[in-house]
Amino acid sequence: MTTKIAQAASAVRKMIDCACARNTPAELHYAGKSDETHIARIRLIKIENDEIYADAPLSADSKVTLSRRQPVNVHAQINGTRYAFATHVERVFTTVDLNAHKRISAITLALPERMTEQQRRKYFRMSVAGHEDIRVDFCAALADQPNCCSIDAERFSGRMVNVSAGGLLVIIPISQRRKYVQCERLFVEFHLPEIENAFQLSAEVRHFRRVHDGTDTLVGFRFEHDVPIPVERLIQMITRFVADQERRRLKRGRKS
Repeated sequence: MTTKIAQAASAVRKMIDCACARNTPAELHYAGKSDETHIARIRLIKIENDEIYADAPLSADSKVTLSRRQPVNVHAQINGTRYAFATHVERVFTTVDLNAHKRISAITLALPERMTEQQRRKYFRMSVAGHEDIRVDFCAALADQPNCCSIDAERFSGRMVNVSAGGLLVIIPISQRRKYVQCERLFVEFHLPEIENAFQLSAEVRHFRRVHDGTDTLVGFRFEHDVPIPVERLIQMITRFVADQERRRLKRGRKS
């Protein structure tokens, strides 16, 4: 929910400049061929000549295809507050020097005149773009034991898009959507890179969004936090994983 607007263009430039100095990660929201919203991951790098330089967009669920002057929305957390701004693509491909020894592919966006301050998320989401596909398995949870499932329960699966200590976003074929709608609560199992043990949690289906011209669906899940101590430890492990991955991304951006 939008709460207030940063009106002054100079204040907007200052905030984005601060975000670039920290190579802040951001979400790039743009419309596909059939007007579905696609989400890609970028890092803000620098402002030059009223253009924002960002690294080449990555997406776990589709190839990122942008065109010059294409409208986009950018969402980023700056100084602990989540902001969004509407802009357009200036250049779909260029390069930018991170330092004297490293040059990367990049895009540029027009510097906006205003930003909106949004309701802060309780949990920071970490995109898994750049990792190998992470499979997420599901089955209906038992009504009286939400952290368990029947041995003979039907299982179905999807591919992780992002994860946080609060939940995860998964992409599934549209043909499987009915299975998720029918289950108020699901038993979820997945692995995260560099962590040996599987995560097994109870989750609630929160929302759906069609992508890829309607052939696939993004499904949002919220982890059940009113859970026993062993499950709470798993959620703490996810929190550490997200924080570690974000630190690594920032470190890679600053290193030679």
